Amino acid sequence: MDNFDLKKYLAEGRLLKENMSLEANEDFIELSADSGDYFGDLNDDGTVDFSVTYDYFEEGFEDFDEYNWKDILGPKHAFVQISKKIPTKVEAIADYVMITVDLEDLKKLIK
Repeated sequence: MDNFDLKKYLAEGRLLKENMSLEANEDFIELSADSGDYFGDLNDDGTVDFSVTYDYFEEGFEDFDEYNWKDILGPKHAFVQISKKIPTKVEAIADYVMITVDLEDLKKLIK
């Protein structure tokens, strides 16, 4: 606990920065975060796509769309945190959200 930097993680009881790591092996990219592990392939233009699908069996579940995906995933989710810091293309429909980001931008963000 001596090396634990509480200020890095908490401010008034809120998470400031999600722990994220990135592993790139040739064209296969793995993003690990507190909200989950996401896998993507490197696209020809240097971008990478990560996606998440939610199984919903509860009545009243709201489908993802371009306006509410951040609210449904929540402010602590890796996709939301990334989209706040680097340019992010988002596809959100029904139970599926995919983000597309430039790999070099993502590497700089997660370093």
